[in-house]
Amino acid sequence: MRLLSAIPISLLLLFGVAVLAAVCYVAGLRRTGIILGSTLLACITYLAVGIAIPRFVHVGHFFSVPFGGYHVTDSRILLSLLFWLVLYVLAFSLVLARRRQKKTRGASHQ
Repeated sequence: MRLLSAIPISLLLLFGVAVLAAVCYVAGLRRTGIILGSTLLACITYLAVGIAIPRFVHVGHFFSVPFGGYHVTDSRILLSLLFWLVLYVLAFSLVLARRRQKKTRGASHQ
């Protein structure tokens, strides 16, 4: 129990979402898995970029990327998260669609 108290709850939550996304994808719920995985990556990307840019330019304030910049509001946060979510859903969908096409082409040649 001591180990669990040393790990921040947010990391456990992120790990849980990642495992749930993988289980959904493997179990045949591909769209659900893609959306869960994309949501996880969108949140991580938003936070990482929002922290990295100010550190790079030596400013002590969080940036909302790509919408909002220095002026962070709830609507800009949601728009930025939605942007990253759509970006990852599209990327995963394209990569997995190409992967499925290669599998079906390979199976039809045998």
